[in-house]
Amino acid sequence: MNPEHAEKRRRLLDLLKVEGLDGLVLRRPANLSWYSGGGRFHIIATPDVAVADIVVTPAGDQLVTTVNEAPRLKAEELSGLSAELLVLPWTEDRIEALPTGTAVGSDGTVPGTRDVSKLVEQARQALTPPEIDRYRSLGQDAAAAVTEACTALLPTHTEHDAAAATAAALLKRSIDPIVLLVAGESRLPHYRHPLPTGSVLGAVAMIVVCARRHGLIASLTRLVGFAPLSPELRSSHARLLQVEAVFNAGTRPGRLISEVFRDGIDAYGVHGFPPDEWQRHHQGGPTGYEPRDLIADSVTTVRVQANQAYAWNPSGIGVKSEDTILAHDDGPEVLTLDPSWPSTIVAGMRRPLILER
Repeated sequence: MNPEHAEKRRRLLDLLKVEGLDGLVLRRPANLSWYSGGGRFHIIATPDVAVADIVVTPAGDQLVTTVNEAPRLKAEELSGLSAELLVLPWTEDRIEALPTGTAVGSDGTVPGTRDVSKLVEQARQALTPPEIDRYRSLGQDAAAAVTEACTALLPTHTEHDAAAATAAALLKRSIDPIVLLVAGESRLPHYRHPLPTGSVLGAVAMIVVCARRHGLIASLTRLVGFAPLSPELRSSHARLLQVEAVFNAGTRPGRLISEVFRDGIDAYGVHGFPPDEWQRHHQGGPTGYEPRDLIADSVTTVRVQANQAYAWNPSGIGVKSEDTILAHDDGPEVLTLDPSWPSTIVAGMRRPLILER
């Protein structure tokens, strides 16, 4: 058993002990990817239930899957997991082979078990050193992919063209684009979640990605201009970076996420936005193996953990800023920066500017 898996198994066995459980069933793809060290347990890009289940008990781990999935999983996805395999015919429902009862917990998808999904989520918040290494590599590659796409775009390209270029740049780096948003000049001021269309990009465009590799997800947003930027756009983006800096700098281990959130939304009014601008889009929150483990708000009692990933995404009319960071005691580490993208220093952190073509 490698050290990464040993640490994760220790966390789940502690969960079993504290909760008085004999076993735990993992079905959510994010949890299986985390526990296996980055395995891919999906066929559809973002399913609610994986193509296998992992049963964790003090005696060992068991992986339950079907005959059509077992060969790929065994050959390609289980290098970080030592588990007994139970292979069923594809015609059988795996849930019938899973343990149930009051002494069995699950991540929320097994009838007849205790839902401990929030506790499993907590167990995977603090990333291990190998996960941090994988995340840093993913962040650099995802940022480079978006740069590659943006530097090849023209104002006559459509949003679909931009999405295709971004997806291609990510996929050739073994990264799955599980969220891919694009808005050109005509749509950018109106939509905070702009699925790409056939509209021409025009003078300015925004690219948003959630990029997944080894189960980990890096989120970032970039703006590119194809004409001289208006003073209004330049000012709005600069002021938004100041808002984002409050979110990022406040993300320190031990703080309540709600405290970070309240500081961040207060910064909108301080930096010249309508004080209620934050109500027009969520502000992000903790990430890792999900695009967001939770959407931050003013009441959550969850605290920031050391070595936990966050992606804050403040926005205004026509502008947005977003990168993935790791929370450290001495301040956040930005994972999704490409040194070839133009940048500036805001509150001691390097932040991307609008790329002017």
